[in-house]
Amino acid sequence: MTVTARRRDESAQDVPIALSVVGAEQLAATGNFSLGQSQQLVPSLQIFSYNPRNTNINIRGLGSNVSLTNDGLENGVGVYVDNVYYGRVGQSQFDLVALQQIEILRGPQGTLFGKNTTAGAINISTRGPSFETEFSGEATLGDYGYHQLRGSLSGSLIAMPRPATYRCRPSG
Repeated sequence: MTVTARRRDESAQDVPIALSVVGAEQLAATGNFSLGQSQQLVPSLQIFSYNPRNTNINIRGLGSNVSLTNDGLENGVGVYVDNVYYGRVGQSQFDLVALQQIEILRGPQGTLFGKNTTAGAINISTRGPSFETEFSGEATLGDYGYHQLRGSLSGSLIAMPRPATYRCRPSG
């Protein structure tokens, strides 16, 4: 499996960092589509979310204090989606469409990822756009009127050499 834990493509076995990788196949097989659900697959990852504003992520028991409202405190675990830092961890609790893999890096990662990575970093990669027309979708129904539609459409919008991707998640 290829990871980007050191900001370049490498085999997961060649990286001298304690890490766990959850790939697209494993995410699809378990029905995980958010970071909060992936904690079931990764040892030593704990995500506490009472609401998006008060979300805490701990790796190996280190991170933010769960009992405090996280209004002005910086987190000890950095969350990155496609190498873009999420300043508020609560943003990572929303559904992530077209995931490629999630990398959980344990231990201080300040050398490569910068601030707020004293306990570790979470690097989320989404699938890139393609020239071929692709569509994936999912419908979920549940008790008490629960329903959810998710979809991803990728392909060239017009006959140009640059592909584009459109993703949406209607809620209701």
